Order: sequence, then structure tokens, then C-alpha cells
Amino acid sequence: MTTTYTIKLLPSQYDLDSTFSSGQTFRWHKIGPSWFGIIGNRSVLLTQLPYQIQAQTPQTCKDWSWLEDYLQLNLNHESIIKTIRRDAFTSEAIASYPGLRLLRQDPWECLASFILSSANSIPQIQRAIDLLCRRFGDPIPGIVREIPAHSFPKPEILAKAKLSDLINCKIGFRAKYLKQIAFIISKGIVDLNSLHNIPTKEAHRILTSLPGVGPKIADCVLLFAYGRFEVFPVDTWVRRAMQYFYFRNQRTPDSIIRNFATEYFGRYAGYAQQFIYHYTRTSLGIQLSLALAPPTKHKRHSAKPHAKHSPTPRS
Repeated sequence: MTTTYTIKLLPSQYDLDSTFSSGQTFRWHKIGPSWFGIIGNRSVLLTQLPYQIQAQTPQTCKDWSWLEDYLQLNLNHESIIKTIRRDAFTSEAIASYPGLRLLRQDPWECLASFILSSANSIPQIQRAIDLLCRRFGDPIPGIVREIPAHSFPKPEILAKAKLSDLINCKIGFRAKYLKQIAFIISKGIVDLNSLHNIPTKEAHRILTSLPGVGPKIADCVLLFAYGRFEVFPVDTWVRRAMQYFYFRNQRTPDSIIRNFATEYFGRYAGYAQQFIYHYTRTSLGIQLSLALAPPTKHKRHSAKPHAKHSPTPRS
């Protein structure tokens, strides 16, 4: 029996399209006006309506706190937006996707997913994760007839899997990292749940000690699974935007970009990052790539922050 739940939010307050297509999660699929996804052991169909979001799951459900936590409905979105709308560039990004939100994902699923994201496009990541879940996950009740539903594979299952079977899930060289990390997690060598209770820097150090986990992946996991909103992941798109708008179009080390962004945007720098990433990837793209200065071998810059959009802080 399908159970339905209604969340009274406007698209400008919570937009499913921009949220699920913004590269923070890879298990949601657009089906007509709805989005189909898996949260834990539940398949979910979310539909954006003019004045509300309708949620449906095939299981009997009286307590929907699991969905509210995942969607982070407790956050004051309006207050966060005011904090990170620091200049013309961020104002444009926010105005383009006002209902873009951050999700709160399972740490293991988030970590494994971003391991698979390395040097991969979003469609390729989604395909690989779908194959991985169908091969190694547990079947769960589905809500869309033509799409089989499976839970995300447990670390102990992937730790025991043959490397060739993992590679057959289209994850390539990432298979060995996934298998190694699954073993570490399954044996309790690293307890992902314990990272909730330690400082961000220490959690970052532990994550980057794992095979195949660099600063960007660690930052993504901290932001999307642990709610460390001060973290500012830097990928290709964010790097291009930050260099162009804040560093005089000069190539700048990621560490300097991260430090500047954390200070400039404050406690919700990670939220600002998501708007910058999604807006740059979907709206600026080629123009920004062409505008970036070529690398120089002899001239070094001071990497002093500068804003092409004259970012006057708002009160």
C-alpha cells in the first residue's frame, strides 16, 4: 500500500530539480514531474507541486522524520541565503536557483558515491551506482514499476566482492579504492558514525587517510553527509568560478580558494559552494572556460582575493 506525505513548501523554498541535479547525490532519477530515489531501505517518489511537495513510498509509514532529516527541512533556508548572498555573482547564482538545498546523506553511501565520482561525469556516476546497487544491494519494495529498487550495498558486502565484479559495474580504477575502503569500514578500523562527534579538521584528516580520498572528496562527504556547512569543496567548476570572480582570473591553489571562501562566506560557505557549482556548471560553462587565463610559467601572482562582480558585503 502506497503511503503519501505532504510537505508545504513552494518551489522557491525547496526546488527538487536543482537540488537533485546539483551533483551532491547520484541516486535520484527524473520521471515526468517527479523524482524517484532511494533513502536507506525505502524507495521514494517526490513530486513538485505548485504549493507543496508530495512524497510517496510503497511501505506503510507513520513517521516521516527520516525524509525530513534527509531533506534538511529544519534548516532556515531564508536566513542561510541572506548570509551567503555577498555580492553580485552569488546573488545571480541564488536568483537562478532560489530553491536549491543541501541534503543530509548517509555517510557510507556518500563516501562510496564520491569515490566513484573521481574523474567521472554525473551520468556515468549514476549509471555505475545503479549497476553497483543492482548487483550488490538488497532488493526493496519499489514504487515505480519499470525501475527496480535496491538498497545501497553494505561495506561488508563490497569488501568481500571480487574486484572483477566491481569493475564490471563500470567503476574502472575506482574499484580497488572502493573495495579497500569497504574493508576498512566493515572491520571498524574507521568508524564513520564517530565522525559526527569530532572537530571538522580531525574528521577531514581521518577521511583523507582512506585510500583514494583526497581533500575534495573529504570535503564533499563532510558537507553532504555530516552537515559541516563551513566546508568548501573545490572542484573544476568551483575553481574556475572562484579564480575568475575573486582572484583576478589568475590560477590559484585550491587551499587558498578554500581558506578565502571559508572566511568570506562564513559558517555557510558550503551552501555558497553549492550555488556556485550548480550555477557555473549549468549557466556559465563554456563562457567561463574561455575566459580563464592560460597558465603562466614565469609570472607568479600573490593570490590576493579580488571580485570582478564587486562583491560589496550586504548587511
